[in-house]
Amino acid sequence: MSNSKQVICIQCHNNPEQINELISCFPERVDFIVHVDKKSDIENQIVHKENVRLSERIDVRWGTFSQVEATLKMFEMLNARYQYVHLISGNDFIIKNPKAFLDFFDRNDTEYIQCNKLEKESCSWTWGGEDRYSVYYPQWMIKRPTEVNLHIVRVAYREFVMRTKLFKRKKFPVSEFYGGSSWFSLTGKMITWMMDYIKKNPEYIKFFKHGICSDEVFFSTLAKISPFSKNIANRSLRFMIWNGTTSGGPKELGKDDIEKMKKSECLFARKFVDMDTIKMVERFVWRL
Repeated sequence: MSNSKQVICIQCHNNPEQINELISCFPERVDFIVHVDKKSDIENQIVHKENVRLSERIDVRWGTFSQVEATLKMFEMLNARYQYVHLISGNDFIIKNPKAFLDFFDRNDTEYIQCNKLEKESCSWTWGGEDRYSVYYPQWMIKRPTEVNLHIVRVAYREFVMRTKLFKRKKFPVSEFYGGSSWFSLTGKMITWMMDYIKKNPEYIKFFKHGICSDEVFFSTLAKISPFSKNIANRSLRFMIWNGTTSGGPKELGKDDIEKMKKSECLFARKFVDMDTIKMVERFVWRL
């Protein structure tokens, strides 16, 4: 697999300096496809290089199917020559030096994605994640948990549907659903299979358009029903810290988290919000 081509797909809406720093870290055999949220004005600030391409822009809203749409717009620009496809947000950065990063994936053919079966026995999400596919969510209802009034309405609606059962969805495109982090590193073979599958099975996309946080289920479920499911590691290689936040995301990483990153076996970390921390990662966390 030596000298195989890799591509990093970035969903972003801010932090162009951090994105450009990541791009500058890698040699030409790493391509970048960048999706800039339609509401953002940073597109012209992304570095223009031969190995950097911009995808069609989607108005991305938290928790809605637009997250999946933005990812698919990037994947539509891929071709079969990539050994690995990495999906990250604009707040992510590598926490191993570029050589170690490339060497790791050159030696690999594992699918790095979280795939936990959505059931109370094996998933820590509310209702074991069963509401993610059993409840038909009107998209206007989906807002970040910090928007308290709509959050209360959505939770009440979810509980009513799940407890009443009469109103639960009954027709599913697959027999089992899996979920996990929406950020992953998959082989080009897996991504090619996924794109072919949804092209041949349009009902799969149609079903997920009425879910909540579909990006956390859409790709994990596809991975598990794929011919490559035996190669799934059930981890994403992303370093994140969750401190019981109600913001709908992990905590912002700072200098106090540098030691934890150094000890981590992960290759990416999220989320960064300032270049000072990024420079500390390059100086203290990267090591040969």
